[in-house]
Amino acid sequence: MKKKLWIPMVLLIVAFIVWILMYTYPKHYKFTIQGVLYQLGEENSDFVKPDTIFVNGKMKKNIKGVRTFTGIIDIKGENIPVPEEHRQLKITLSEYGEAVLFYTYNEKGQPKHFAYGNIFINDDFSKLTILKFTKDARNPDQSGFDGRSGYIISAPAQKRDDALEITNELIHGALKGDILK
Repeated sequence: MKKKLWIPMVLLIVAFIVWILMYTYPKHYKFTIQGVLYQLGEENSDFVKPDTIFVNGKMKKNIKGVRTFTGIIDIKGENIPVPEEHRQLKITLSEYGEAVLFYTYNEKGQPKHFAYGNIFINDDFSKLTILKFTKDARNPDQSGFDGRSGYIISAPAQKRDDALEITNELIHGALKGDILK
């Protein structure tokens, strides 16, 4: 009788191990997605530019469900002051799918860093929003996102309304119910 009990236990353990491996196995993403760059504020509703985002990297999930992306996220036409060979990102997403696009590298032995903005990514990486940091006019050494008139890139979208809807969907949890306009 004891031998028959071991068979289901072994199968259950094997199934659990297989599930853990499948759950935590990194998923490779390599795609180009069309979106728009737009500016917040009803007075800025006419500012909309098409934008293209390139993604090439791996998303890994730990056993607790925390996602980490390692790879390249590049925005066509953006002047990111980081050398091409140092554009590799390693970002850990919060429970809301948020992370900072933060580049760190060494230049001639000096540590350098650059923060582009906050990114929000949905679970299957089919939608994303980037809240771009801009320089503070009063203090040029600081930058951040301006919730009243900031610049946002959202994809996939072709119009401002679609982009704004994606943005509000993705950042809903982080804003605790507030919406951007």
